Amino acid sequence: MESFSTNLNEHFGVASTIGKSGNRRRLTSLVAGALSLACVGAASAQFIFQEAVGTQRDERANAIEQTKSGGYVTAGVRQSAVGQGRDIYVCRYATDGSLAWDRVIGLTGEDAGYSVRQTFDGGFIVAAETNSVTATTGVSLLRLDGLGNLLWSRIYQGTPFVGGRIGVTVRELNDGGFALVGRVRLAGSAGQYGLLIRTDASGNPLFMRRYENFAFQASTFGGFADIRELSDGFIISGFDSPSSTAPRQALLLRTNAAGFPIWAVDYGQAGFNEEADSLEATSDGGYAFTASDDSVAAPGGTRFVKADAAGNQTDAWIYTNFFSAHAALREDAHQDLIIGGRRVNTAAAGLSSAVLMHTKPNGSPLMTMAYGGFGTTFNDAGEAAIPTSDCGYALAGFTQSFGFGLSDKYIVKTTDRLISGCNEVRITQPADFKLLPQQPIEMRAFALDLATFWQPSVTSGSGVRVLCKEVWCKSDFNGDGFVTGEDFDAYTAAFEAGQITADFNCDGFVTGEDFDAFVVAFEAGC
Repeated sequence: MESFSTNLNEHFGVASTIGKSGNRRRLTSLVAGALSLACVGAASAQFIFQEAVGTQRDERANAIEQTKSGGYVTAGVRQSAVGQGRDIYVCRYATDGSLAWDRVIGLTGEDAGYSVRQTFDGGFIVAAETNSVTATTGVSLLRLDGLGNLLWSRIYQGTPFVGGRIGVTVRELNDGGFALVGRVRLAGSAGQYGLLIRTDASGNPLFMRRYENFAFQASTFGGFADIRELSDGFIISGFDSPSSTAPRQALLLRTNAAGFPIWAVDYGQAGFNEEADSLEATSDGGYAFTASDDSVAAPGGTRFVKADAAGNQTDAWIYTNFFSAHAALREDAHQDLIIGGRRVNTAAAGLSSAVLMHTKPNGSPLMTMAYGGFGTTFNDAGEAAIPTSDCGYALAGFTQSFGFGLSDKYIVKTTDRLISGCNEVRITQPADFKLLPQQPIEMRAFALDLATFWQPSVTSGSGVRVLCKEVWCKSDFNGDGFVTGEDFDAYTAAFEAGQITADFNCDGFVTGEDFDAFVVAFEAGC
């Protein structure tokens, strides 16, 4: 690999003056002129931060999404009062993490937000569980505008806070409607069933279906955790079991657009529990999901499965001392994966830190960072993770180490190297390759029909405790805190090798536009 000085001399006909501080800016100007560069709009700097959001009550984030403006939105829970029930807690943030608004939504019972998406019109859709209305309608969609005003709230047949991995998940569909998954129990039945609801843009149900394993029929004990829209239907993750006391197996269910099963596969070992949670439809046409797995030796861990378009496993890993959540797995622009969760710090006490893990497309770990107080008194955890438009990542969960009391929402924004600027330790994530036994099953769908409106109250009020915040300079390519010719050489080497780290404009490809964007940023000194 030629150095920066050799490249300049051969390609642009200028003599090297690297090491002569007065000339570095002149050389970069010549480079920019020789390439006839114009600013291509790529961000040359990005905000990284950690913050706690909440009050002296208990608050937690269960989901995070990036907004079209480059900021963030989270959904989770806030304790109604110390020692009392919970409410849905939605917060919107600017790009630098500052709080734009917050909304606390609920009635007298238990209300919890688990999923949030920004809608095509710039508003938000929130999926929640509630027992504030009736015993038979416990799954809810709430529609907010971009300023946090509640536009409508619908409630559907479903059973909250029971039987398996927590939560419900919503996706906005290409037609502007929504798909929602969760679980439902029926009066007089010992079973529990996966639940799929499809609605129009106003929340009116187009269909509501529950699902039984044909072999188990009404005794089926299952539930759905996550959903993705495909070109001709849906892929759904969850779990399946013959009864409430029998071991559970991870489940993938493929349906058509009307919710009728096309195929289903169970994944699991005899005598152990595996429950699939977070799901991604990957760019290669397959699927990836994480699952709890109690077969992992103490202190426990998570199972990762990569499957092809027919549900056949291609890769599977055991992550020891890593515990994922139901909104924790995403594919980034380079087809790598980011997984959020927690890990145990002190095995005897069971206390945890929040964790982000960056993996290859097949789930093999590339780098892992833990965040939090790392003490023996408090827990910190990640519940949701996303890639961001500046090639970084964001993690949301809760912290007991840094907040206002009890637990508070914990927001961590990082670079592509998982750096947030404080309270972080890079770790090596143990991973063992091990495929799970799998078997095709037959699922049947049955119609449900209960849906109505509810009118929760809406309040607001939160504090923000910034733990650290800084602007990360992307043209400091080697991360030494300075922008020098060494960064140019390091970037050029990565670019010529076609490495994903050279994707400077974060579009998922390494092209001349990335080189142009890097040189513009390099000349600007950041």
